Amino acid sequence: MEIMKNTGKKKNLPGIFIKCVVFLLFFNSCYRETVLDIESLNKQPKLVLQGVLTPGDSIQVVLTRAFSVKETIRVDDGVIENASVSIADFNTGKKVPLRAIGSRKMVYGQSQDSIRILPGHTYKIEANVEGYDGITAETTIPDERTCWSEKYITNSNINNGDTEYDEYKFVGEWKSLSGDDYYIVSKNSKYNRYDGITDINSYHYINYQKSGEIYKIEIEPFTLSSSIFQESYTVLLLTTDENLYQYMKNYDIMDDRADEDDYTSYDSFIDGFRGILPEHSNVNGGLGVLGSYLKDTAVVVLNNKIVIDEK
Repeated sequence: MEIMKNTGKKKNLPGIFIKCVVFLLFFNSCYRETVLDIESLNKQPKLVLQGVLTPGDSIQVVLTRAFSVKETIRVDDGVIENASVSIADFNTGKKVPLRAIGSRKMVYGQSQDSIRILPGHTYKIEANVEGYDGITAETTIPDERTCWSEKYITNSNINNGDTEYDEYKFVGEWKSLSGDDYYIVSKNSKYNRYDGITDINSYHYINYQKSGEIYKIEIEPFTLSSSIFQESYTVLLLTTDENLYQYMKNYDIMDDRADEDDYTSYDSFIDGFRGILPEHSNVNGGLGVLGSYLKDTAVVVLNNKIVIDEK
């Protein structure tokens, strides 16, 4: 069985790599001068575009700017004022502007009443801001989606002496469409806590297993509690383009590295290498990603009740 991503304890390869680089730089400087020429220190910041297109949902992209490692920044420093942003459909030739949404003016969007996102179509986002190099990015919506072929939950009774409860685990399977497919599984839950606060949690997975043409994923267990009313728990199977998949894969490498480390200072050290370590991007002239996907939804919990079969 081919494992797409190790689901056990992962080796700290990024951490080992970085430590080795730093070790060599420091000791190499004992006998000769080493000069690091970091290109981003000598050029103006680039625009950063992040967006995902899918049929049915409103069109929204986030436009900010990158920062030099020399800068002291605040969150509001990333806001881009008076940007000209547009989306074009290569298949129909239609082009419409995207307008700023909200007070922070980071999000630019449009409803699909103005331009429809369709399977198989190629779209281009273009953004221009005074004082920055213009950027463009393209994505082709997958022609078709894959769907869950199996979806169920396993039920285990946990008794540790003091407490007893049921624990549930979602298991899903799907069949490959072709040899060049890209898949992401996304878990989304919405629940109301006893103190009246509503929480919405989302998490994505690329740690599924593959055997022949069949993919399988088992998501970590969850419980149903009388003190937490779970409105919904859904698992989405996303058939994505290559750009979105590769971007999330690179993100996982950095995110997992920080999650596994026990020292906050080392987390900060790793974070300092974002933008220096390779990151996938399809934004010409800037940074970020424009991706796309089609989805199939498995509703697991609705109004605090299991709604798919147990095994």
